[in-house]
Amino acid sequence: MRIMMTSLLLLSVYVMEGQLDLLASPEGRVVTAILLAYLFLMMFRNTGVLLHLRRSALGIRTAFSEEQLGAEQEIALTEELRAQLNEINRLMKRQGFPAAVKMLEKHIRGKSFAQMLLTYKLLKEFADRRLLQYFASMVIGQSLESDLESS
Repeated sequence: MRIMMTSLLLLSVYVMEGQLDLLASPEGRVVTAILLAYLFLMMFRNTGVLLHLRRSALGIRTAFSEEQLGAEQEIALTEELRAQLNEINRLMKRQGFPAAVKMLEKHIRGKSFAQMLLTYKLLKEFADRRLLQYFASMVIGQSLESDLESS
């Protein structure tokens, strides 16, 4: 839309210049200079917008983008979950399976489905599969309960 408006503005300047002879007066030169400066700035702005929209296809890396922020947040969440699960695994080795189960139940309370899926993937990395099996049965149970409540 702005590109079209800018093009129409440029066209109208050329039409008015031919009809009104804007360059003959000092005021006309100022108006022409302002319009040309505006068109110059809009040209660079539109080029920047197009480059930003096509940055992934062109292979341009940016200092900040929504995708990068989302990836950084996901990495931070993964590291936080990994640290919590490592603590649960250490607790299981020191105090046994029941203590680890209690801590795991506290850990997953109020988590979103995406966080639970990530927890499942991280639990698969541990050698002892008891926590993974307990977690899977607990998630299935919660899912069934929520389905029964919603129907």
